[in-house]
Amino acid sequence: MNLKDDFLRLLRHNFPSHRDPQMLYEHQKMVLHKAAQPYDFTPLEFNLLHAALGLAAEVLELQQSSTRENTQEELGDLLWYLNYTASLLDITTEGMEQEFVAAELDRSTMRYHIKHSNSLPQKVLAAKVEEMVSDIKKRVIYQQDKNLEKSFVALWISFCYHCKACHFSLEQLITSNTKKLEERYKKSFTTEESASRNDKAKT
Repeated sequence: MNLKDDFLRLLRHNFPSHRDPQMLYEHQKMVLHKAAQPYDFTPLEFNLLHAALGLAAEVLELQQSSTRENTQEELGDLLWYLNYTASLLDITTEGMEQEFVAAELDRSTMRYHIKHSNSLPQKVLAAKVEEMVSDIKKRVIYQQDKNLEKSFVALWISFCYHCKACHFSLEQLITSNTKKLEERYKKSFTTEESASRNDKAKT
């Protein structure tokens, strides 16, 4: 049995009412033909795609956090990728710190956060990550002239609001994230240490 047969068998099992599985398989081939291109990324483009994947993954993990400790960890991971993205775009840390200090919640917004358990800032943050990731894709894959700096500033401000709503400072997030990475990696990133997760093994 080949890969195509496996695919059609799973399709029939999971979608018994779908009468033409071949139709979906042909659509899959068409998508592959249209989308799979021999891209030759520059180092900056490759790193921007890395940043986009990291931002998307971390904001999803943040949405699934169930404790304050876990929320702090995921915000720290997201901050790592935000700093990574900022460095790729030559955005200064001084400007980022000023934006964080300026992100004060007004009273009406704070009341909403208390009532809805911080659901609003998390949704806004997820939406801004989606915009950033989409703009990176358009810039790198479609070669469109997107203003990534503008998208990043909007994302950073939403991150600042979310941290303020959860009562976390930049110092707290940086300290906890640095400690975790120092426990995970002896000197610098390695695929072996990334897979072994030494920091998790100690907890």
